[in-house]
Amino acid sequence: RPRAPLSPILVWMWTPLRFCLAAACISALIFASSISWKRRLRTPMRATVCTQIPTSIRLGKRPTSMPRLGAVQALLDVNDQNFVDVVEKSSVPVLVDFWAPWCGPCRLIEPLLEEISNEYDGRMLTVKVNTDESPTTATKLGIRSIPSLMLFKDGDRKETIVGAVPKSTITAALEKLL
Repeated sequence: RPRAPLSPILVWMWTPLRFCLAAACISALIFASSISWKRRLRTPMRATVCTQIPTSIRLGKRPTSMPRLGAVQALLDVNDQNFVDVVEKSSVPVLVDFWAPWCGPCRLIEPLLEEISNEYDGRMLTVKVNTDESPTTATKLGIRSIPSLMLFKDGDRKETIVGAVPKSTITAALEKLL
């Protein structure tokens, strides 16, 4: 059976109706996406581990076969057993970095500390203490947040710098001590 042509009134109504339907679909999509974003914000994110990166690199340890470029003197690792011998009995001033592998700001200032260690080579010793592996030393010295830098001279603590600070702050504290 042949279709009857649409009346001009239906054609006139169809055009706005089409735009209203399009607007309703768009607003429904926006509403649905906002709900899904809110739901995503409420659900905790799951940590994923990339298994193709070696474990030593994922945990923040530098492989021994890949030295960092430009580092002449690496920072000396100190722990609970040798802290007194290395730091408190040192004849030169010592800059101690209290850090942890999971701490982003700690890893951010590590290259900065290596630069400072190279600049003050011979006049000062730069060491780092992992607070996860050496909690006794960190507790004894009152470390409450990391990164924390402590300056020792003649076995006594002279200054403490807390947080990721610019190089100028660290060098100003060192110049006062030297």
